[in-house]
Amino acid sequence: MDNPLPDLPIGGFDGFMAKPITNSGGEDGVLVVDHHEQPQLLLATRRDDDRLDALVVGELVLVRPGDPTALAGWLGRGTGRPVAAPAAWAGWVGFGLLLLILACTVVGALTVAGWLVAALRG
Repeated sequence: MDNPLPDLPIGGFDGFMAKPITNSGGEDGVLVVDHHEQPQLLLATRRDDDRLDALVVGELVLVRPGDPTALAGWLGRGTGRPVAAPAAWAGWVGFGLLLLILACTVVGALTVAGWLVAALRG
C-alpha cells in the first residue's frame, strides 16, 4: 500500500487528503481520508468483460463509518483472474471429517451421560 507519490489536500483546508494507493494486483487508486486518517472514499477502476476500464467510487463512510472491509476487499483484490474450483475429492474429504467429528461428539456425549448415571446411582 506504500506509494512514493505525495498526498494531495482537497479543498481550502486540511480536512480531506487524497492518498495514492496500489492493491495487490498492481492496480492504482485514490483513497480519500479525513483529518483523523479515517477512509472516506475509494476511487479505483474495474475492468469489464470487454476489457474496458470503468471508474468505481466506493463510498466507505456511507456504508459504515470507516468501513475497513470495503477497503480491504479492494486492496486484496488480485489481477482479476477467476479462482479455480476446488477438486471434487476435497469436498468428500471435508464431509468425511465432518462425519468423524459428529461421531466423536456422539460417543463423547454417551460416555459422559454414562458417567453421570453411574455417579447418580451411587
